[in-house]
Amino acid sequence: MPWKLIINITDGSHRGEQFEFYKDSVLVGRSKRADLILNDTAVSAEHLRILMKEDAVEVEDLGSKNGSFLNQQPLDRASITTGDRIQLGKSELEIKLELITERNRLSSAIYSSVMITGFNEQQRDYFSETLVSSLVASRVFGFGNGEELLVEAVRWFEEMRGPDLVILDFKMPVINGINTAISLRAYERAYKRDSLIPVLFFCDPPDSDSFRKVLTFCSPAMLFPRQLESTDFESQAQLLIKNLRRSPVG
Repeated sequence: MPWKLIINITDGSHRGEQFEFYKDSVLVGRSKRADLILNDTAVSAEHLRILMKEDAVEVEDLGSKNGSFLNQQPLDRASITTGDRIQLGKSELEIKLELITERNRLSSAIYSSVMITGFNEQQRDYFSETLVSSLVASRVFGFGNGEELLVEAVRWFEEMRGPDLVILDFKMPVINGINTAISLRAYERAYKRDSLIPVLFFCDPPDSDSFRKVLTFCSPAMLFPRQLESTDFESQAQLLIKNLRRSPVG
């Protein structure tokens, strides 16, 4: 996906805010499922979608109640380019597009390498693809459990390298997320590493003092709560990735 989409909001309740997207599809609306959520009562829940293709970028109205306008002209579906303005409800979006090459894609990613541990195979694959397409990570390595992660991490340490971020599930076979994080810190100290790898727990952990002590011990570490019953995995993963782009761990 070769485009970086920058949206400057020039009118409406979010005026002055800027958003960047590296996805091939960006949903705009009031819904919590939207990639760009607008607090605008004149905007539909799923108002319009911006599609990044290989050779062009298009915007499509999704049957919104109040319609969409491109440069003040009624919009159904059309190609857009840098400088175009999209009006929806009381909001106006100014578009800027940058072509992303493989070289600047790798250099633009927040983390060079990320290790994901736990979850199921389908979830790890989705997580990996979205981290890369969103320019959060250049490369992602997935492991089914904590033992696999630790074996690979030690191999990296012996080669004087390491990942830039580790994302951990809580309930995993063989070694759970807490013990994996604690063991990782022990190995880092044994190898006398200059800096510690940031650890992110993406899970629904026990609400206990013990877990909070683990976060402190494993610093730099943070928890991004995963609500197992309320929302599907993909939506929660997307929200986590948005937060990583705004506030990287470490």
